[in-house]
Amino acid sequence: MKKLDLKTGYDIYIDHDYNINTLLDKDKKYLYVIDEVVLNLYGSNISGEKVIVGPGEKAKDISTILKIYDGCIEIGLERDDYIVAIGGGSTGDAAGFAASTFKRGIGFINVPTTLLAMIDSSIGGKTAIDYNGIKNQIGTFYDPSIVYMDMKFLKTLPADVIKSSMGEVIKYAVLSRSFYEWLNKNLDMVLAMDSDIIEELVERCTTIKADIVNQDRIDRGVRAYLNLGHTIGHAIEMYYGVSHGLAVAAGIYYESLISYRMGMLQEGTLQFIISLIDRCAVDTQYPIDKGLISLMAHDKKNTNGRLGFILPEDIGLVKKVMIDEKELYDILKDPGI
Repeated sequence: MKKLDLKTGYDIYIDHDYNINTLLDKDKKYLYVIDEVVLNLYGSNISGEKVIVGPGEKAKDISTILKIYDGCIEIGLERDDYIVAIGGGSTGDAAGFAASTFKRGIGFINVPTTLLAMIDSSIGGKTAIDYNGIKNQIGTFYDPSIVYMDMKFLKTLPADVIKSSMGEVIKYAVLSRSFYEWLNKNLDMVLAMDSDIIEELVERCTTIKADIVNQDRIDRGVRAYLNLGHTIGHAIEMYYGVSHGLAVAAGIYYESLISYRMGMLQEGTLQFIISLIDRCAVDTQYPIDKGLISLMAHDKKNTNGRLGFILPEDIGLVKKVMIDEKELYDILKDPGI
């Protein structure tokens, strides 16, 4: 078991054989919030009271939160006890939100089981649930006590789930030139899920995210840069029913195209980004119509009725830009470069 030093204020571990029980206090009570798919694969290794949640965005419904509260009450969790999330990012979001609000905050441990959750949502202390068909409308900032990443979980990920992770990987490559260069060199082994390379990928991505979050824990400044690809990506995710990672990849494509058409991004750099997306075999072509654009009106980066975007100016350099809906539609009505 390896402990990462990311200066987050909580403990982050990488492991290979589910040794999390060595980190738990036997005198505390634990409620496990576990994804139903993970339960079917690994349930025999996880003992204790469980609340089973649906896969993907199904976990981020208010009904799931009420179910978790009921589980907490049933086993008598007190403020120094813990909810343990075992699953992907949606499971972690729901369990973290419940932990942050039950008794005004009880212990929370996050065990991400997907590559996407490991490199992104498990780090940074954001929790959220969806509401009224809009993604992440209700949430809190609430750090876990422990983030435990077991590489063993990644061995049973379906190919489409691995592919979905690449949207956030590409995001980090656009945010960090050194990671972009590393990824360009090692992408084939990443896509082949080479175990050593994937572990290095997790360390590199979590380091980038932690460095940004540590500068802006409550998301009022540079932390917004982590939303590259997410203004359009979240809308695509909800409008077309696309998985989060694939939607973010498409969002990065369109937001890079916006930057190019606004004269902020050179064509050569745009092609570098598109090439990276193409090598991951991720589809980016989703029609941008007024219905999709209207969904973006609920994004938290918006101000005074204008849509907020994090646009790349170069590899390793991004900028927040405000655009009104009509201007955005005019920029994107032609999908070609």
